[in-house]
Amino acid sequence: MVVLSVALASWVWSGSQSVAAPRLATASLGTIRQTVTATGTIEPAQQSNLSFGINGQVTAVPAAVGESVQAGETLATLGAASLPSQLAQAHAAVASAVAKIAADRAAGASAAQVNADNAALASANAQLAVAQQNLSKATLTAPFAGVGGNGRQPELRDCHLSGHPRGHR
Repeated sequence: MVVLSVALASWVWSGSQSVAAPRLATASLGTIRQTVTATGTIEPAQQSNLSFGINGQVTAVPAAVGESVQAGETLATLGAASLPSQLAQAHAAVASAVAKIAADRAAGASAAQVNADNAALASANAQLAVAQQNLSKATLTAPFAGVGGNGRQPELRDCHLSGHPRGHR
């Protein structure tokens, strides 16, 4: 009986408290201005540490530190005056090997000689591929759009490229 009277008194007391009445307001259009202050670290959406594939002295740095660059844009080049001549020599070696094969076949050379000529052509083609690859490694290009530089342009053996967060500039 005591429990029932305590429960009844509790129910009566909670029902006597007033419930907040709903508020009505008119909706309208307007501009909300709000400033948010936060602390933290900003990190790029993409970044790449780049380096030349060959050794040499940096002769040109068309992209300045902190400057925006597009994908494929040249960041720096090495002074590789000997690379174009090495490429020309490799092309000449391939042409010479092809001419030797044609001449030996026309003269009725032995199979062993033609095989040796083909091996020389394969070697010349391999040297040509290396010369082409070395020439392409003398130029550092941006792999994606971003902001280039590491602050050490005179020693640009390696460089750091950061992309714009979420593609924004």
